[in-house]
Amino acid sequence: MKQGKVEASGSGAQTLQAVRVLRLRFQEVVYLSSDHFGMQKKQMMSGQLGFPCQKFLVITVSLSELSNCSSTLAVFRKMKTVRKIVVVLALLSSVAASSIGENEVSYAARQPRTGGIIKSLLPFINLKIKNPFECRPGSSVNGYPVLGTCMSQYDCETAGGEVDGECASGYGRCCVLSANCGDTITRNRTYIISNSTTASTCTYTISKEKLGFKTTNQIAEAIGACQVRLDFEEFVLNGPDVTTPASISQCIEDSFEITGNQNAFGKICGNNEGQHIYLPITSTSDTIATINIVRSATSTVDRKWRIRVTYIPCLSNMTAPPGCLQYFTEDTGVIKSFNYVGVSTPPVTTEIGSLEYTACISEKIGSCAVSLTPTLATAPQSFHVSGVGAGAAAGVGAATCATLDYIAILAVDATGVPRESIYCGGTITTLPITTYVRPFSLFVRTDDTETATDVNTGFSFTYSRVSC
Repeated sequence: MKQGKVEASGSGAQTLQAVRVLRLRFQEVVYLSSDHFGMQKKQMMSGQLGFPCQKFLVITVSLSELSNCSSTLAVFRKMKTVRKIVVVLALLSSVAASSIGENEVSYAARQPRTGGIIKSLLPFINLKIKNPFECRPGSSVNGYPVLGTCMSQYDCETAGGEVDGECASGYGRCCVLSANCGDTITRNRTYIISNSTTASTCTYTISKEKLGFKTTNQIAEAIGACQVRLDFEEFVLNGPDVTTPASISQCIEDSFEITGNQNAFGKICGNNEGQHIYLPITSTSDTIATINIVRSATSTVDRKWRIRVTYIPCLSNMTAPPGCLQYFTEDTGVIKSFNYVGVSTPPVTTEIGSLEYTACISEKIGSCAVSLTPTLATAPQSFHVSGVGAGAAAGVGAATCATLDYIAILAVDATGVPRESIYCGGTITTLPITTYVRPFSLFVRTDDTETATDVNTGFSFTYSRVSC
């Protein structure tokens, strides 16, 4: 049965009218779905209360129609608890506001005029927030601040979340959603968080988003989310191997790997706090990707992770171009390799091998180019991707770098003349790197061939936009 109807059979069918959805100013929907009424619902379905309805499901209440439905009210009066709810709701019919437009996003409009009365009913009804939005919880998770989703307490508990504070001026609850090993993620702003009980091997499945409502916006309904973004708010694992000749730079002891998605890029490990990746939604299957986290039996570091899952709508300005594993939208920022630590003592290879991916920077009106400069002024900390020893010679061009670890930037000057764009070795002699190609992209390729004398640290560039 669809929401918004109560089907009846028998002699009372003609008196029990269909009741529609009450829409408040912020498009909330009131449901009589509290567990307080569970037994009474069962009794009514079995006829024990003399109720002439053989199918009694969750009722959605239309105040304007309910106030004119004297027969229905008369039946409800046989239940003292429900009678109080219905009578109060019926009194609200004269003051209930109309709903806002589907595309309006002003949170100020999310408050019904009948604040005190509806808030008093929250323990007994599910005041469903049709378009859950971001909120700030009252506390933190494992000592770190997180983002929550504003929804009803009932919906939060149903989703397996934890209520942490109020939102929507007290009409909603800020719900923190988290996933454990083996869980399937279907909701926006879900956190993948390690804890003391986390197994040595953890698998998380990311599936298509569960909206929890059916939107009437035809565009949103047609396209939905096109990508998933993973933000590594905290990420510490054992780093890559630095001693075994056959596996130097490889994530042997611990690893994080994406499978089942076209943006699968290899295994990473070490310290990746502040990094992020994008996963496109291209398959007709519900499964978008699988995350595999493996930990060895022993460790010299305190391993932990806190990864936020965000579903990116197709029309969002946060949607990355096809093929981009990383996507930067700020006017300035830092692009760095995975497990980039800058300086290691003693000098060892911290760059992760066997990776291939592309990092991109968004276009912006008024900006015609992007400029890259080393984050650290002292070489080789900001760029050392191949070659033996600190300060390895600069390498440029496909002929020199083809068999080594390298980065590639499609670079042209303001007149359209191309410049060298493939870099390897331990230094870059011509800085800054400025390119007028849009959108900007930086391709990264690392192999599985390193030696004990290499000290490849990866790269770290500060980017900025160049005005037209």
